[in-house]
Amino acid sequence: MDSVDNIKLFFLLPEGKTKKQSTQDMQDAYKLCEDHHLTIKWAKEESLINKQTTRCDVFVFQEFSGKLFKSLSVKSCVRMVGPRCLITCLRDGMPIPDASSPVFTTAMSKLFLTSTGFDKGTKEELITKIRHMGGVYFTNLRECVTHVVTKHVINNKCQGSKKKGIQLMTLDWVNEVYEASLKREVHATDEEFQKFRCLLLHGVIATSTNLRHSEKNTIQLLIEKNEGKYQGIMDTTHTNLLLVRNPKGEKFKCAQENNISSVSPDWLYDTVKEGEIMPFEDYVITPNACSTFVNDESKFNPDFSSVSSVFGEKPGNLTHIDETINMSVSAETSVINQVSACTKELVAKRSGEWEYLELLEKLDIMEAKKAGSFLDGCKVYLSGFNPDQTEKLRRVLNGGGATRFNEISDSLTHVIIGKFVSEDMKQLTRATHRPHVVTVSWLLESIKQRCAASEEQFSFFEHRPPPVEPPSPLSKKDSIGVEAVTSMTQPSRPAVSSTGAGAEFSSSKMFNDELQSVNLGLTR
Repeated sequence: MDSVDNIKLFFLLPEGKTKKQSTQDMQDAYKLCEDHHLTIKWAKEESLINKQTTRCDVFVFQEFSGKLFKSLSVKSCVRMVGPRCLITCLRDGMPIPDASSPVFTTAMSKLFLTSTGFDKGTKEELITKIRHMGGVYFTNLRECVTHVVTKHVINNKCQGSKKKGIQLMTLDWVNEVYEASLKREVHATDEEFQKFRCLLLHGVIATSTNLRHSEKNTIQLLIEKNEGKYQGIMDTTHTNLLLVRNPKGEKFKCAQENNISSVSPDWLYDTVKEGEIMPFEDYVITPNACSTFVNDESKFNPDFSSVSSVFGEKPGNLTHIDETINMSVSAETSVINQVSACTKELVAKRSGEWEYLELLEKLDIMEAKKAGSFLDGCKVYLSGFNPDQTEKLRRVLNGGGATRFNEISDSLTHVIIGKFVSEDMKQLTRATHRPHVVTVSWLLESIKQRCAASEEQFSFFEHRPPPVEPPSPLSKKDSIGVEAVTSMTQPSRPAVSSTGAGAEFSSSKMFNDELQSVNLGLTR
């Protein structure tokens, strides 16, 4: 540190300004320097553009902006301070900063910081503000670090922070301290700024897979109670944590491909218990590992195969995945294999087309919300609804944890029918995977049961058709093809209870029985 006697302070006036037009902070700092008998001088910024500087020169800016500030910022041997920084140093007997970065205030003096989780632009702005407040910023976590500014706590810099004596802070902390320091004398450790300390699960956006329904509920409560966010789907652009015991399923695969942390739920339990982010090492789930949940009820927990939904047509564009342990659908089953042109009118009548408007009126969005994630894992396509009706159904489906598709795909588990749409039926006919085709009544019953209801009694084809005229002899040519359809069966699926446990239904004879009774209007 240079002797105070050798220091020369230049109080800089922006172009076109006089010292009387300078800020009160500048005038107070100048007066204090006079009282300390320092070498000081008012100078116009433009007069110093080409000045050869030394370490003894200290430039006092009322704002860190302008041509001179930019010019001096690229030089390595220049000391630039703000008036508030100078006032604090002289009043408290502190040395004038000899930092390589400009220091406008001392609001973060004696603090050593690093950050994590932010994009490049946000990080650069963050570092600039820290240094302008006299803080020392490190790219890596070091033993001397006192604070970590983080977007979320799911990273190595935050793990074990409590034992290391490191405080985790939000980005708002830096911004609020900076703004306050421009107006008054503050320090980042003041009590008024402690509200910006990260809560336990700050920034955590978690999902889970291959867990019992009761454990999922427990996890959701713990996460949300500690200021994290739990969601049923995996959104690779936002999700940063997957809780899983067995390394299988689409969610786990997607997490591995997108570097999303996959840990045992025990990590969450221990983190909440200890009140700090536990290191991942002892909890990480890898493709060759699994975590065993010991519980007396575990023997009653049957195996369920995972069914996933994907937002986006191409696997390469996959950004969202939703898995469920409450749904098991056989790829070999069929919704409908053939719809004859001469029977479409009958199908439309049998669909209850005159009823679906009334059923929609009965849908209560508030009741649906009370039912919770009653459609967790269901992948739904809405057929035959106008925009207003679709919006109402969308809100019910989203609130119930279902994934709604905008087009028919092989990932669907359900198609809810309103008005008969022949083109949708054609696509279902061509689909390799056949979902359940149900009426709005199924949705109403699911809300009532607070879980996905059995589809059989709410099948689009459930109602008996009105009597039909005997077919003409010519139509007998088609009878062979029609009879072949009657052998198809509906896929089996687990019955979902309120606790998530399920028992496998036997294969439904819905299509077999219904198509035999309807006989597609061709032959009997």
